[in-house]
Amino acid sequence: MNINDEIRIPRSVAEHLENKDFHADDIGRSDSSVLIFSDCVLKIEKTSELSDNEHEMLLWMEGKLPAPRVIAFARENGSNYLLMTKQNGKMACGHVFSEEKVSSVPIAPSSDGTILDFASEDDYSADAY
Repeated sequence: MNINDEIRIPRSVAEHLENKDFHADDIGRSDSSVLIFSDCVLKIEKTSELSDNEHEMLLWMEGKLPAPRVIAFARENGSNYLLMTKQNGKMACGHVFSEEKVSSVPIAPSSDGTILDFASEDDYSADAY
């Protein structure tokens, strides 16, 4: 599908997507519409404190943590349009994590570039607390 033919979005966002093809995300768990392009993602959802906070949090994380970079943001007709870069990796709600038992999930790089992990449930016993 081509964005120019399918969906009406604010001009400030659309100018980054001229004649680009996309497909709709079918993995995510939010009530938003997520459109996947070759090099970016457009998230469209009702304007709310939560959706405003997501935009602001991504801006704050830029350069501090590995996170998508905000390309454009617009608020129009009761909806937020958040265009961001694609982030390499697997979605926590994706098939890999939902179909397999995962003992740890990487959360952030440490200062030396290695990944810090949540500990496995097997690492702790109830007696430790």
